[in-house]
Amino acid sequence: GGFDCVIQLCDAAEVKDEKRNTGGLPAYPIKGCFPRDVRDHLNSTDPLGFESRWSSITQGDLAEWMVAYTAKKAADPQWFLDLEATTYSEKINGLVQHRYFVASLTLTSSLNMDHRDGIALSENWEAWLKDQMAKGACAASKDTFWPFVSSAHFHQYKVTETLMSEMVQGVCISISVALVVLVLVTGNIIIGLC
Repeated sequence: GGFDCVIQLCDAAEVKDEKRNTGGLPAYPIKGCFPRDVRDHLNSTDPLGFESRWSSITQGDLAEWMVAYTAKKAADPQWFLDLEATTYSEKINGLVQHRYFVASLTLTSSLNMDHRDGIALSENWEAWLKDQMAKGACAASKDTFWPFVSSAHFHQYKVTETLMSEMVQGVCISISVALVVLVLVTGNIIIGLC
């Protein structure tokens, strides 16, 4: 599994970084990092058996995972409700398999930032993810775990860039056509240019 990679990404995403507009802990924690939540709960409730149990979980022991997951769910019902809102799971042979989940992080930047700054921010996040996937636990699970960075705002910055480019192109074409029409209609290039 990719639990250790998820935890690595969650921990790294929370680090204060001006290039990614992250404010750092404790003000800007990541939400939805359920493997880390289960791991931390397991460590707090069974510190002596934690290492062996967590190792068993990360090596694919679904029964051990379900015990730890169920304990966290019982200890914090609100955590479970939040988790249900951000995960897609399937039941296979009676066991829950998490297929897709959302971990979210609030950035320090404003939604009103210039689209060029927004595109640079998006590219910084993509570069960060590529770097994280090449090291540590993520490098070991790169063929079984495929995270991605997504934000509706990042998409909107690209849309704005396209609209601005097309607007400039449209204005230039319109002025050029208007000049040609004025010159043809008046027969006077001076009037067409003025």
